[in-house]
Amino acid sequence: GRVISTPLTLPLGVVLRGQGMAATTLTITFGAAAITLGGDGAGFRDLTLDGINLATGSVGVQGVGVVSAVFKRVIVKRFDIGVRFRGLTACTWDTFYVTNCVVGMDLRGDTDAAGTALGGVVRGVSWTGGGISLCTTAGLKLTFFDALVENVALRGVDIIDNLGDGVLMNGARNVSIEGASRI
Repeated sequence: GRVISTPLTLPLGVVLRGQGMAATTLTITFGAAAITLGGDGAGFRDLTLDGINLATGSVGVQGVGVVSAVFKRVIVKRFDIGVRFRGLTACTWDTFYVTNCVVGMDLRGDTDAAGTALGGVVRGVSWTGGGISLCTTAGLKLTFFDALVENVALRGVDIIDNLGDGVLMNGARNVSIEGASRI
């Protein structure tokens, strides 16, 4: 069913699991960070995270320096920023959709020196199946801020119907996009 959620931080290894993308929806009704992945191996399976109203400043999922973030059969929709990481490594995502956001996904090589100083590189992200759509500024941003963004692979991920840039890369290297039906 539909569950209204307050801000959550998922610690090391905690994965929220629903009954399916169309069956379980976490509804967020505020304009801040909804869910923070606060530990390695945290994430989501079989659910939808819905920001309802694209509130300015809202972020669906965020993390700093996370290893092995889990997204399997997940939809993130209707946030200012759907997903934002400052440092992210060793992820394998499957059937993951980000839709109807201002910025769909922001993967940033960023040490987060002004915040936690626990950020870092974006490296070794493998995303198979799903898509990024209906984002108004950018679908996927891969940005070198003060750390590397490299070895990101999208396989069968459709990047479609975004009003702004589908993919925006600044300083990213070794990025591959394969088998998408439309980009």
